[in-house]
Amino acid sequence: MRRLGRLARYDLLVLGDFAGASMEPVGRTDLLELLDDRAGARATLITSQMAVDQWHAWLDDPTVATRNYHSMRHLIYSAAPMRPERIREAQRVFGPVIETAYGQVEAPQIITAMRAQELEHEENLTSIGRQSPVAEVAIMAPTGELLPNGETGEIVVRGPLVMNGYLDRPDLTAQTIVDGWLHTGDLGMMDDRGYVYLRARLRELINTGGFKVFPGDVEAVLAKHPAIAECSVFGAPDEKWGEAVHAAVRLADGAAVSAGELIAFVKAELGSVKAPKTIHFVAELPRNAAGKVSRAAVRGMLVT
Repeated sequence: MRRLGRLARYDLLVLGDFAGASMEPVGRTDLLELLDDRAGARATLITSQMAVDQWHAWLDDPTVATRNYHSMRHLIYSAAPMRPERIREAQRVFGPVIETAYGQVEAPQIITAMRAQELEHEENLTSIGRQSPVAEVAIMAPTGELLPNGETGEIVVRGPLVMNGYLDRPDLTAQTIVDGWLHTGDLGMMDDRGYVYLRARLRELINTGGFKVFPGDVEAVLAKHPAIAECSVFGAPDEKWGEAVHAAVRLADGAAVSAGELIAFVKAELGSVKAPKTIHFVAELPRNAAGKVSRAAVRGMLVT
C-alpha cells in the first residue's frame, strides 16, 4: 500500500488531485486495517462515500481502541449525516481528525465542507459545513428567489464544480440547472455564519394536516433514544391527515421499547404534529447502492 501524501494546504477540504496526493482505492473491509499505522500503510487522509453504518461498524469493532492512528490527519465522512454522539465517539477514538463534506454526482464531493476544528463546536455537529472554495451555495424558494439566512428552502449551487449537463438529456439538464444554479433537490437552511444544515429531500417532505414535517428532524430525536440502533421516517397516505408520519426502527441488540413509548418520546420534544402516528419495528432497513438507508425503499416495504 502506498503512503498517502500529506496535504500541502488545507483551507477547507481540498482533496486528492487538488493537492497532488498519492491515492489508493481500497475495499470497505480493508479500511480499519488501513487506518492502523501498524499495518504499514500509514495513510494520512481517508475520504469516501461510506454509509454511516460503516462508521458504526468501525466504532463497534472490539479492536478499534487498540489500534494506532497517529499518522491520520483527515478522516472524512460524506455519504450521510452522522449522529452527534457518534461524531463525538469517533473523535475520541481517532483523534481530532474527523471532518465532513457534502456533494452529489452533479457537483461531486465538496459543495460544502467542515474541518475538524469546526466539528469540535457543539452547534456544528448537525451541520454539513460551509461552501467550499469551488462552489457558491445558496438557499432558494420555490419561486426562484434566494432566501435570507435562517429560512428553509432548496440548496442550490453554482461554480466550476457543477456539471455541464446530463449526457443526451437536454430536457433534464434544463430542469436541473436554471439560470446557472444547480438545483440539488435537497432542502436546507443556512445560518448567519454560513453553515448549512440539511433538512430533507424535497420529495421526502411530509405534508400532514397542512403542516410540513422534515423526516430528518424526527429521525434526529428518535436516534437519541438508547433503544434505537437506526431509524427512517417517511410519510404514508392517511384519510384524515392526507399524509401521516411513520417511522421504521431497528432496535439495538438486546433492547426493548414499545411503539407508544417512542411516540411519546418524540412528542415530548417535537410536539404531536411531528410525532409518528405509526412505528414499524424491522430487522433491517433497506439501503441503496451507496449504502445509505433509502426512505423510498423503506416506505415501499412497509406501505402497500
